[in-house]
Amino acid sequence: MAKILNHVHWIGRFGNRMFQVAYAKAFEKQNNTEYRTISRWEGDVLFKNCRTKLIKDKMFVRELTSYGTKSDQNLQGWEKIVQKHNKRTNDDIRFLFPYDIGSFEEPKTSLAMDCACWDSEYIFNQYTKTDLKKLFEFSDEVKESDVYKKAEDRQGTYDVAHLRRDDTVFSEENHNWNYPVVSRQSYEKAFRTFDINPDTVEWISDDFPSHPSMGWNYPLGQTKSDEVFFDFFPDFLKLYFGRNVFRANSSFSWWATFLSPTAKVYSPILHNRVLYYKTKQELNCEFIQSTTPHFMHVLGYSFGEECPHQGFHTCPFINIRD
Repeated sequence: MAKILNHVHWIGRFGNRMFQVAYAKAFEKQNNTEYRTISRWEGDVLFKNCRTKLIKDKMFVRELTSYGTKSDQNLQGWEKIVQKHNKRTNDDIRFLFPYDIGSFEEPKTSLAMDCACWDSEYIFNQYTKTDLKKLFEFSDEVKESDVYKKAEDRQGTYDVAHLRRDDTVFSEENHNWNYPVVSRQSYEKAFRTFDINPDTVEWISDDFPSHPSMGWNYPLGQTKSDEVFFDFFPDFLKLYFGRNVFRANSSFSWWATFLSPTAKVYSPILHNRVLYYKTKQELNCEFIQSTTPHFMHVLGYSFGEECPHQGFHTCPFINIRD
């Protein structure tokens, strides 16, 4: 019987969840494990190969889900829930630390995972572009939809910029996650640098109040829409099918541009951690033609948290082999 990789906690929204699923699916494929999580997510609808298997023990799921809504959660709290489950069921689930070098090996027991999975070159070395693009291939339902067909009809014919704001500007420290706010002037300078007519660039943004992303609830994520699947999905497709795409420091636009079949991608280089909630200042930075700059890490530094695990890198670039 295969051992279980129990994903006990969704961290973040859609783009961040894609990194967690990428890790878990790669781990499942390489090792004798079965990936299970606490709930379905948007990828169950959008992607052909992301059908989620759920953790079967309902009491375990209830306790994990309840703890996942708390603002003061920590690793010790997750371990306590897992230990309680082990005692109640005579299971032997151990915690997995994906950043540890060597952690991507066949486990001796079932595992529990609570990790964002985007902070380590060790993790990214486990992937190939081919495997990730297959994993996140759009579902037949998506490909047959009007919203997809309309976006596909425009592929490679327009230029687009993603200006990220929402939680980087409007949230307090405990929800900010240390993202700098890239200035609009940085984008406009990049248009001139790469000879893109600024008058033709289409802008998308999650700026409040115009794009409040209503209907998000933990653990499922965004509420499904009958017309466009999820309110963020038209923007994802606009990035995905763009010609020249100026990415934000955002996991959302990192994935859209990484997976894109058409885009020439320009990404901001985060050279300084200017935190808007402290300074009310935006970061002026340079763009380079590449998908690889990390969406959160500042050059030479990690994103702001200390981590004792071997393999946790500053990781200013996300390099995925072919």
